[in-house]
Amino acid sequence: MFFEKTLLYPTSNKCACPCITIPIDTNTRIKSYRSFSSLHLSKKVSPMFRLLILLTSVFCISFSAIADVLEDASKFTVRVRTSIEHAFAKDKAGTGKAAGFLVDVNNRYLVTNAHVAGRGNANIEVAFKGHEYVSADAIYVDPLIDLAVLQIESDSLPEEAVAAEMDCSDRNLTGISVAAYGHPKGLPFSASRGIISQVRTYKGYDWVQTDAAVNPGNSGGALIDLETGRVVGVNANSVKNTEGLNFAVPIPPACSIVKLLAEGTTPSPPAMPLTFATNDELDRHLTIAGNIYGPLPGGITAGDFLETVNGTVVVSPNEVRELLRGYTGRVELGLLRDGEPFEATIDVHPQEAILERDFILMDGALISADRYPDRRMSTGLFQVHSVASGSKSQRSGLSRYHLIASVNGTTPESLEHLYELLNSGRKLSLIMRTWSRTNNFLHDYLHINYMAQDVTFHEK
Repeated sequence: MFFEKTLLYPTSNKCACPCITIPIDTNTRIKSYRSFSSLHLSKKVSPMFRLLILLTSVFCISFSAIADVLEDASKFTVRVRTSIEHAFAKDKAGTGKAAGFLVDVNNRYLVTNAHVAGRGNANIEVAFKGHEYVSADAIYVDPLIDLAVLQIESDSLPEEAVAAEMDCSDRNLTGISVAAYGHPKGLPFSASRGIISQVRTYKGYDWVQTDAAVNPGNSGGALIDLETGRVVGVNANSVKNTEGLNFAVPIPPACSIVKLLAEGTTPSPPAMPLTFATNDELDRHLTIAGNIYGPLPGGITAGDFLETVNGTVVVSPNEVRELLRGYTGRVELGLLRDGEPFEATIDVHPQEAILERDFILMDGALISADRYPDRRMSTGLFQVHSVASGSKSQRSGLSRYHLIASVNGTTPESLEHLYELLNSGRKLSLIMRTWSRTNNFLHDYLHINYMAQDVTFHEK
């Protein structure tokens, strides 16, 4: 006689897999509940069901194993506290609390998000579990992929601290069980569990999509593979007004950045005389070279298709950036125009570090050299990062992301030169450019007449 029997979680050494209801013979003997693979099923049970049970046992992770993973996570995870007085683009003035994790004991490197570390003028402190906050320096910030590396002094590293093991491989992460670790809503050293849907490109950048809850306070914390204990992502954000739609930064770029820093190499993406877009309508997903400022090297024109970089096939701007991260020298490009292949050579070098950014405060507006903006390339202009509400700058028409092209007919050559021009007289004629954040193009010249009152220069 058969009936429906549900396999329940055992009372100890519980399996972290969902219960499965199967038809089972009443004479079926269960020797052990430690895993589904220990079931001795009647021969009358369908082979498909036996296969299902065996496959389930393969992916089953014991609760004790998960506890061990989370215990290790508490040893490499830190609380991160930042205070920002003057906000660059996408920064929030004030005090913020988030997470980070140790990745290199010898060099005392910690990884977090760029939006946690700020754009170079934040005061940063970190605290290991059971320890007080200590000062940390942001030694690299990459806002394009939302990653930052912090460093603490040698005497600030607790003896019990361990480095997280990062999964630097390009393996398929779809379907693996993960935990988002951090301090959600101020609850320290907490975990939420889910699976990875896939690694996908979303709004132009690569993300690990997971349904593991990512709340305020989780930013910068580790997304951990519960089977291996390795970090596969850096918790970044969730999509508002959705349920279970959360994103982490893939860990391979962090691996490259940490390795280059340890070698003494600037890990910035390349400064290139071109930007990219993609065209999904082509038979091959080629990267389109376009939106180019200044003279084009090697006969390249907007609309050419980029196929290879130094002999490596590329299909996205992200691949170009990561392939040339920290690279200095000549680069061989394989391109396609009107169906005909051709080659071109360009010179590249790492972009200047955002942490080296000095800035100008002009009547409530923060301005810096646009060396490393939150876009795919520098414009060579000077960016308005933030404008204080109710300030004279706001009333005069200055706005966030405006780019200063000239002052009284003179093009500034440096931030110091811009400061001199802004102090050359109270009455200023500013020519601004605006930036389309949807298609990554400069457009529109804007003329603003300005009466400067309080202009100060701040060295980082």
